[in-house]
Amino acid sequence: MIIYYTFFLMVITLLLVEKMLECYAHVCGANNSGIMLYGALVVEKIAFCMALFYAPWFAYSLMGIEHSRFKKFLFSIIAGIYAVFAIIELILYPGHNSEIIRLYIGIPILFGSFTYYLVLGAINMGKLGSRTLNNSLKVFFILSMIIFPVSLYQYYTQQPVLPDFIERPISFIILNILTILFSFKYLNQPAYLEENRLSDYFKKRFNVTDREVEIISLATQGHSNNEIGDKLFISPRTVESHLYSIFQKCGIKSRSQLINLIMSNKK
Repeated sequence: MIIYYTFFLMVITLLLVEKMLECYAHVCGANNSGIMLYGALVVEKIAFCMALFYAPWFAYSLMGIEHSRFKKFLFSIIAGIYAVFAIIELILYPGHNSEIIRLYIGIPILFGSFTYYLVLGAINMGKLGSRTLNNSLKVFFILSMIIFPVSLYQYYTQQPVLPDFIERPISFIILNILTILFSFKYLNQPAYLEENRLSDYFKKRFNVTDREVEIISLATQGHSNNEIGDKLFISPRTVESHLYSIFQKCGIKSRSQLINLIMSNKK
């Protein structure tokens, strides 16, 4: 998770550098503005390529969701297509063909991917075991629903809704503040699962007993209450009672939330 988060910060930093180059291009002379704008475009493409390649792993890991080999392959193909056309766009820049690639290939891939992750977050929001993560995703979702249409309009019309010197700083200030708060609250804690075993930190934080640890381990492996009972030589009703106690201690309501709580914070 820390590796994915590091890439996330790198993408934000690169986009910030890109906006700084754009701003500098607007204030420097005509001889240097073209070079600065091209440099900003190069930095932007690098940032977006990184985001497309790492975003699936970050999103699925954050929400504790397993994804198939087909999805991994598909995400890699989409990111690869964007990278190829990003290089072609840079080669053809400036020009009409470069603009066509940006408008009809680059932007649809970026916004299509972003829409997918918004939908993925919305679908899994109620299943998340961590209240901090759930609240963070709600804030991100609400802000995205406001910013997304505005950004799409700007990319296709090149007409900012707000003056550029106001909008860009506000966007980055909000993004960085939310990122720092989330990382401090959620990522700055020991893992719940280490080498496929519940960590001592998890046991102490939620005050679970040894028997509850056994039940959690089996439940996260996909075993039913009857199967857990058979393995531990207890009745399904007793398993259900233990699970209720576990849910109360962890502040969750279902087995899916329990699995997500643990899998989204593993080492």
